[in-house]
Amino acid sequence: MSRAAADSGAPPGEERSLRPGEHLLGRWGTSSTGPLLLCFGALHGNEPAGVEAIRRVLERLERCRVRLAGELVGVQGNCRALRRDLRFLDLDLNRLWTPGRVRAWLEGRPPEGAAEDAEQGELVAVVQQELQQAERPVYFLDLHTSSAEGPPFATIGDTLRNRRFARAFPLPVLLGLEELVEGSLLEYLNNCGAITLGVEGGQHRDPVSADRLEAAIWLALDAAGLLDAGDAPWMGEMRDRLARACRGIPRLLDVRYRHPIPPGSRFRMRPGYRSFDPVARGEVLADQDGREIAS
Repeated sequence: MSRAAADSGAPPGEERSLRPGEHLLGRWGTSSTGPLLLCFGALHGNEPAGVEAIRRVLERLERCRVRLAGELVGVQGNCRALRRDLRFLDLDLNRLWTPGRVRAWLEGRPPEGAAEDAEQGELVAVVQQELQQAERPVYFLDLHTSSAEGPPFATIGDTLRNRRFARAFPLPVLLGLEELVEGSLLEYLNNCGAITLGVEGGQHRDPVSADRLEAAIWLALDAAGLLDAGDAPWMGEMRDRLARACRGIPRLLDVRYRHPIPPGSRFRMRPGYRSFDPVARGEVLADQDGREIAS
């Protein structure tokens, strides 16, 4: 777990404040030429593995003095929730990136009240600064983990550019998931013209999740044209790490249905299921508020 995921020990009332520069984990490369790879971890505060993966990559780039034909920028998302190991404090930060909400921030009409309102305002400023630096290709890698055990996978907005980028990763790609989730940062940056990819590394607390997300960042640097693989002899190991974790899973899957779980609902999966397990029609998968949920 990243150090940032632990409780900050801040005095009462200060846990919702932000330390200067806390969102920016670091940057490496040159901002004058070449593409930008923008990596986000911990848009949900109970998902520290993405932050840990970004830190590992930035540290190795610096230690090995790896040259990049562009720039890698690492950002942590919900800093306040990350300190408290919570998905969010008041609102899901990865559901707030609707055009109207972002426009309100840019026009100086910020929403007020929720912890994530202030968090989003700070991230809007970070994102806008990076997007306006120069006219160069922008790639966005959104790093996540999930509550369920299972192999890593990728999600994309279904465009040709995103599909080409996703093919560079030995990961199953889920199509249609972004259409069922409104207000994600991935969708917003895709609509801003960035080439985008979301990666789920595994279960929140599994140490292997950070390993997988680290591998995804290295492959993204290569696929975006920032990295000469000869300058990173560990690239083969990173590719194999992801390929082994996904063996036997189809490369392309289409999401047809997402089961909603309202706040306060009592939902529990039946034991023994992992992500991507095949199921039969009518198979009972879970229980919710006293009724069976079947496929």
